[in-house]
Amino acid sequence: MADKKDLSDKRILIVEENSMLSSSIKNMLKKMGGAEDKLHKAQNVMTFKQLVNQHRFDLIICSYASKKKIVGPKYHYLYQQSRAYSRDCSFVVIANSGDDEQSRGAEELEPDNILGHPFNYNQFKHLIASSLIKRSILATVHKKLEIGLYDDVIEICNRQSKRKGIEWLDFHKVVVDCYVKQNKYDSALLVLKQLSKQVKHRWPLVKQISLHNELGNEVEALTLAHEYELLGYPDDPLVSQITARHSLLDCDLDKAVRVMIKLSIRYPHIVHLTLKCVMLCIMLSDYRKASMFLAKIDYDSVLDDEELVFIEELRLFLEALIAIKTRNKMNPATLKTSLKAILAIQENELIDSHKFSKGLYQLLLQVNGLNPVCSPKRLELLYNQTKLEHRKFALLAVALHIGCLDLARTWLNELRLLNSSKKDIAMTISCIVLDKAEAILSVKAQAMQQATEKASLGRVIDALAIKAKEAPYFINHHSHFINAMLKFKVSDSSNIELLKEQFPVSVGIVIENLIKQDPMHPKVTQIQKAKRIVQKRLQTPLHA
Repeated sequence: MADKKDLSDKRILIVEENSMLSSSIKNMLKKMGGAEDKLHKAQNVMTFKQLVNQHRFDLIICSYASKKKIVGPKYHYLYQQSRAYSRDCSFVVIANSGDDEQSRGAEELEPDNILGHPFNYNQFKHLIASSLIKRSILATVHKKLEIGLYDDVIEICNRQSKRKGIEWLDFHKVVVDCYVKQNKYDSALLVLKQLSKQVKHRWPLVKQISLHNELGNEVEALTLAHEYELLGYPDDPLVSQITARHSLLDCDLDKAVRVMIKLSIRYPHIVHLTLKCVMLCIMLSDYRKASMFLAKIDYDSVLDDEELVFIEELRLFLEALIAIKTRNKMNPATLKTSLKAILAIQENELIDSHKFSKGLYQLLLQVNGLNPVCSPKRLELLYNQTKLEHRKFALLAVALHIGCLDLARTWLNELRLLNSSKKDIAMTISCIVLDKAEAILSVKAQAMQQATEKASLGRVIDALAIKAKEAPYFINHHSHFINAMLKFKVSDSSNIELLKEQFPVSVGIVIENLIKQDPMHPKVTQIQKAKRIVQKRLQTPLHA
């Protein structure tokens, strides 16, 4: 085995916002043989993200806290999610020796080693060398694991685990992974149960919960999740999301929200946890609280452009919901600027094409402009083109809003099938949203059925008013309604309030679509004249 004390071939990243400490660490690494061109420093998140997505590192040294701010968990998480993440890289955390809270926080990250600060060169040298040796052994067993040499893996890990002075859970983790790769889940769970009794660490219990959840053993996963909470371990993203999901399934929405809020506060750097809080609040129609959580998003922790686009589109969707609730519309100029900014993020094209995104945003601008007229084929084409589920949900919302009920019914069934497993809280939230969408669809379908019945009874005006309101995507619904209001007298059995409300809306929609064809369209003046006649008549409705 090569001498791990020689760092000449190692690419190393120092993550420290304090320039003096960062320089001191760099000098110690150079003294250990580190090459100048392979020693990198990151004093902020932006530089860190650029470096870990550009290079594969052999060693990362990161402070748990810097300038009185806890930063270690964020950097650790961002590295694990980066494109250049490698199992061959050793991660060492620096924590203040006299600060118990920092020490506990550093331990929760499960790094290769924790370096107590202050430290001298000899302490630093010994710990770094030890960490690299451990990591080199792990790199070897992971390579054997990848090519299926399972017996060799278990033998090496068991031997290393028994060695005096090496109390390192990573060897046990590899053994468990080895059994899982062979679908020997019973053996993996047995190792974890035994380990839970031998070590005072949360990982064996969390991994048991994870495996039971993966296998669909919901009762076992939930039982162990409750046991985890009773043992007083810190909130864990996996465990808390399982308990929150079951609260949703038990219709205890408030408890689910409380659990997720607590989790997002503890892990502000894990953006998807905050986004789930937003979605839960939207589901509860608590738009104020949803806006509050969106405002708390840590943009430094956003993983990539795709996640950024989702955040910004979710923000606009929330604003649209608020506008609908207040019977208003978003400021067109502001919306256009926002959509243009989001489109700029997608210049390099993400999962969906730039052309598709532009088409989707044009549709949203049109709907916000209170012009719901849209071909179902246009909607269907957009739905079939997008690969992003949140955009499919947005298009479902548009279909319901403008009354394309057949499309909405088809998409509801498709999205329900995609989310039917309910294995995580995101899917459970999606299923509850789909339940609400189905309820809206049912109400609209009943209204359209009522319109058919009224038409069969000769109540043409009432039938057309309902169609224009519930299915405004079809321009003929509006033009036929306007013509009927001119042609027929309003009976005293008609829903006068509906007619008064819908008639000017339909007139506005028809005029807007005529102007789109020709700004000087001759029919506009005629329709405006008809509007005045009908509205005057509606003030004093006559008997049929």
